[in-house]
Amino acid sequence: MPDWHKLESIITPDQCDETGITRPDAWFQLFQWIAAEHSRAMRCDHDGDLPPSVLWIMLGAHTQWHSPARAGDTLLIRTAPAAHSHGMYQRRINITDVNGKPIADNVGFWTLMDRDTRRITRNGLIQRRHTDIETGDGVRPAPFVPLEDARAAQWSYTPGAVDIDNNGHVNNARYIAWMDAALRGLSGGPVSPRTLDVWYAAEVMPGEPLAGKTALADDGRFTFEVFRQGAGDEKARFTASGFMLR
Repeated sequence: MPDWHKLESIITPDQCDETGITRPDAWFQLFQWIAAEHSRAMRCDHDGDLPPSVLWIMLGAHTQWHSPARAGDTLLIRTAPAAHSHGMYQRRINITDVNGKPIADNVGFWTLMDRDTRRITRNGLIQRRHTDIETGDGVRPAPFVPLEDARAAQWSYTPGAVDIDNNGHVNNARYIAWMDAALRGLSGGPVSPRTLDVWYAAEVMPGEPLAGKTALADDGRFTFEVFRQGAGDEKARFTASGFMLR
C-alpha cells in the first residue's frame, strides 16, 4: 500500500474570489504548503537532509478539479510520492471534503535548486526515500499548444517585490495569479479551471520585463504563455493550458 501523508486545511475568505470560490493561485499556495509538510514528514527539508542553500521548486503540474471549494470548507488531503524521472520528484495529491467527495487531484513535478549556484541539484537520500515508497505512474502535464481561432489578448508585466519568494525568483503561485487576471480580462468575470497543466520553463527574476498572450475558446479551452521581453530567444518562461469549470 502507498505511504500516504495526511493533512487537513480550511479554506479562508482571503483564498477566494468575489463569488466565494477558491482562486487558482490560492490552490497553488496550498500545494506549496502540502509539499513543504510532506517534505518535513519525510525529513527531506532543512531539518533533515537539505543544506540551507537548497530549496524545493516546482517545475510543472497537472491539476484536475472535480467541484469548487468555498470559504469555510474543510479539505482532507492525502499526499504521496509518485513515480519520478530525470531528477524530478513527483508528488501526488488527492483532496476531498469531510464526506469523501472528490475536490481536486494534483501531480506536481518538484526538484531541488541551490540558491547560491542557481542550478538544479540532487540529493541521494531523497532519491532513495522516494524510490522506496513511490506509488503509481504519475501524470505528466500536457505539452503546450497555443490556441488558434480563439479570443486572444496580449499581456505584459514587470515582476516586483510582491511576486518574489525566498528563492529570489517569482513564486509559482504568482504565475497562476497572472493567468487568472488575464483570463478574467478575456471572459469579463471570475474564472475557475476544471483542468490545468503548467510548465515553469525558466525562472523569472525581479525587474525582468515580461510579455505574453492569453487565449480563450468558446468551449472553455484556454492557454496562457509568458516570455521575457527582449530576451531574443523566444523561450517561454511559463505556459499554462486547460478547460474552464464554469
